[in-house]
Amino acid sequence: AGAERIRAWSWRDFRLLGVTFLALLFLAPAFGSAGRLVEPSGADQIKPLLSYLRENRQDSERIYVYTSAWPAYLYYAPQYGLPTDGTVIRGCAGGDWSNYLKDLDQLRGRGRVWFVLVHHQRVDRLLRCELERMGAKCAACEGGPGAAIYLYDLGSH
Repeated sequence: AGAERIRAWSWRDFRLLGVTFLALLFLAPAFGSAGRLVEPSGADQIKPLLSYLRENRQDSERIYVYTSAWPAYLYYAPQYGLPTDGTVIRGCAGGDWSNYLKDLDQLRGRGRVWFVLVHHQRVDRLLRCELERMGAKCAACEGGPGAAIYLYDLGSH
């Protein structure tokens, strides 16, 4: 309705201005979307992390997969030769901070644990602060905006 109003207003005296405005109105989102087709924003942000994990993980090390990374981890893990059970721990669901702290507490004294985080900005600082208190960071890899993997030594059994 707004576009039609602009067209009707500009058609008689300002035809070029009206056509230009309408073209920009509809073409700007199309060009923005086309750019995302060429270079998607973060669609594959977990792939570099899983590649890093495959190259650096030892069999005895556990993997904690943050809840929002779980679907992508399950999908890509077989392609990267990574386990999906046994040493893999699925992070808690929901936004309750105490659940994340309970997850971490259960890992205390369990040796070296990889933390796979995607779309984790809300809990990143909390997890890293708590992990720093619990053990020593051994490795880290950033995979793009909102994606990271950390290896922490949380103590011996």
